[in-house]
Amino acid sequence: MNQPTSPLHDLERRKRLDQVQPLVTAARAALRRLDFQVALARCSEAVKQVPECAFAYEIKGDTHRARGEHDLAIDCFQRALTLEPNNRRVQDKFALATLDMEETRRLEERRQEAAQNPQRFLRSQKNPLWSCVLSCLLPGFGQFYNEEYGKGWILVALFCFSSYFSFAAVWMMLQAMKGGHLSLELAQRPFQEMGVGRLLWILLNCVLSGAVWTYSVIEAPVTTLRENKRQAAEWGIA
Repeated sequence: MNQPTSPLHDLERRKRLDQVQPLVTAARAALRRLDFQVALARCSEAVKQVPECAFAYEIKGDTHRARGEHDLAIDCFQRALTLEPNNRRVQDKFALATLDMEETRRLEERRQEAAQNPQRFLRSQKNPLWSCVLSCLLPGFGQFYNEEYGKGWILVALFCFSSYFSFAAVWMMLQAMKGGHLSLELAQRPFQEMGVGRLLWILLNCVLSGAVWTYSVIEAPVTTLRENKRQAAEWGIA
């Protein structure tokens, strides 16, 4: 069980921490400038003078994490938590550094597997032809294939909305011609009865539906190829 510290001891500790405050401030400023060497050097000086300076360990952990040295960052955050177990900020940073290290480990394992069997990983990539065909069937489906669900739903909604008003004009034309002979006069009658504003609205939706369809058909395979290239580079087989 921890013994409570005396007020005199706390006062002495605060004085020691105040003495290294310039070093801690300089380390934090160096980290903001991305001058990692200076930041680490200032933190090392601070903890050398005052080993119980948790903030110096925290900044040192931030610096190591920024450099991708996740194991060293975790060690620094653990030291800071040993000194200040209830520091939520350091707890969050420790958790994030642990996740970073796990992700780095999984990526390294994936690269090793890809180096041993590159064809297997290339076959697992998505096919741009499928994303193009699906977009031709209905705009947005190619984006679903690429796992871009938000973009896919937007394209589906836009296409369905604009197509509804576009085909409504065709439907009215067919209804006007129903039971009669095919003639230009009958085909023009529904449009003549409409106002200019409604005709422009229908024209706008015709253009919009065509633009959405074209965008989806072109964008989906391009995204598939870009993601395949990114994954190949990530696996180290580009």
